Amino acid sequence: MMKSRIHIIFQSLLLCLFISCNTVVKQQDQSYVNLNGTILQTDSLLLGHKVVAIVDNHLVVPTWKNDFLYDIYQINGDSLLLKNRIIPRGQGPDALTSSQESFEMSSGRLVIYDCNIGKGFQIDASTVDNLLASNHWKSLKDFNNKTYISQMVYETDSTLLTTFMQAGIESFLGRLNFNTGEYTVLYGLWPDDAYEGSSFVKQTVYANGTLLKCPDRNLYLLSSAVGQYAEIFSIEHDSIVPRVMLYGQHPRYQMSEDGWNVRNARDNMRGLDISVTSDFIYVMLDKGTIEEYVKNMDRMNSYNYTGEVFVYGWDGTLKNQLKLDHDILTLFVDKDNRFLYGKTLDDETGEEYMVRFKLPDTLTEH
Repeated sequence: MMKSRIHIIFQSLLLCLFISCNTVVKQQDQSYVNLNGTILQTDSLLLGHKVVAIVDNHLVVPTWKNDFLYDIYQINGDSLLLKNRIIPRGQGPDALTSSQESFEMSSGRLVIYDCNIGKGFQIDASTVDNLLASNHWKSLKDFNNKTYISQMVYETDSTLLTTFMQAGIESFLGRLNFNTGEYTVLYGLWPDDAYEGSSFVKQTVYANGTLLKCPDRNLYLLSSAVGQYAEIFSIEHDSIVPRVMLYGQHPRYQMSEDGWNVRNARDNMRGLDISVTSDFIYVMLDKGTIEEYVKNMDRMNSYNYTGEVFVYGWDGTLKNQLKLDHDILTLFVDKDNRFLYGKTLDDETGEEYMVRFKLPDTLTEH
């Protein structure tokens, strides 16, 4: 089965140095927390647009460099020092051609995988020494041999919850047992988005979004890559149980001429960036539509960096809104809800920088 995946390579980020602090102000009967960010100076050029894990005061950052897929930066005060690199880019036994990842904060487990070739690694990232010990990584091989798996998160010690694509099934969520290789389809979440065509096309829309798990509870979050749809669900007796619709603007799309791929409506919003901890869900709405993005692709700010983050509890209640003094592209929050990290852009040079925001000690209820 032929599958097309379009990867847009981002250029990125930033400006000025500030000391981190926060204040609460009122605007139109809404509580906002204003956060001033600190630019983390680096000893090498950052060539990635997101943080995917924090391990022993080290940031794991995907890179666009040619020879390795991830850079490991040590946080040293207000600086980032490039310490190591992992996962060679290529065809070797410890290499991948491209990668996605899922990090479980509570245990420090990290899965890095290439969904196009069905190969990946299970990594004990509880310490940076373990993260770098590739000879101790466990292989996750041939997981796309029957069903095309896209996103995955740990469910138990032996299973991964995944999104998938397989024609003729009204589901895109399933369970992979990585000890036996068995794959089980889970039913119960099939968004009512008014699309009535091929199930494979609908699977493609939602399977290629974002799948996240609450680190210490039976709660998961699914969001679509376009539109502004996000839903919290749990797994009960091998069925998906929807819990809270966090955002309800489903993507609009149709089948392309080949009968397999998706044609997104150009007035779709450009999705959500989300980071989760045991306590909170942090959501950043991408600005603008697909059409606006395409029109402005030759401009540095075409990626619509944003400076507003919505903070929710896992029950779906809005806890707070954060106003950032530096617009960022993606976000990552550490497990203790102490710091929010993002990439920001220097409008004059086009260089990207990591910016760190100190979160308030207590995120008050909205």
